[in-house]
Amino acid sequence: MQEIGRNVAANLKELRKRRQLTLEELSERSGVSRSMLGEIERGRTTPTITVLWKIAQALKTPLTTLIGSREDSFTVVREADRVPFNEEAGHAIASIFPYYEPHRLEALAIDLAPESALDNAGHMKGVEEYLFVMEGTVEITVQREKVVLHARDSIRFAADTAHRIENAAAVTARLLNIIYYR
Repeated sequence: MQEIGRNVAANLKELRKRRQLTLEELSERSGVSRSMLGEIERGRTTPTITVLWKIAQALKTPLTTLIGSREDSFTVVREADRVPFNEEAGHAIASIFPYYEPHRLEALAIDLAPESALDNAGHMKGVEEYLFVMEGTVEITVQREKVVLHARDSIRFAADTAHRIENAAAVTARLLNIIYYR
């Protein structure tokens, strides 16, 4: 967790300065207090997922841009080393590869518990999702259309509108989610 806190501190400061925003301006845009933003940038506190989401939305950047480390010439990610950043009722989401500007995408691993769902109100305009079912069966609702996907099935969709992933089965569904930012 300490590594994530260090990444957030460095990434937030860099992104804010690159966009030429003061702490006060970012506070107004995000709804996160100026003092909290300062504490995060100095690495004195690790924000909750809700606070990170507000900041990412205000900066118009993927959430994983705030928590990820900088890219090297190659990166190996072991399953045992992935740290879920969003563990709520019925699902765990871990970054495999955080958002990286030159590629304009991020990769996430999603474990969806039996009889649970993951709802998303929609991403920024132009965002596309590629969802691959590795294990289990899920029902995807996109633009009021429902599609059932089984292991090894996949779907691509415009993700700037509300969408839902539901696991009605008795076993955990494991998904690979690639999010592409135009």
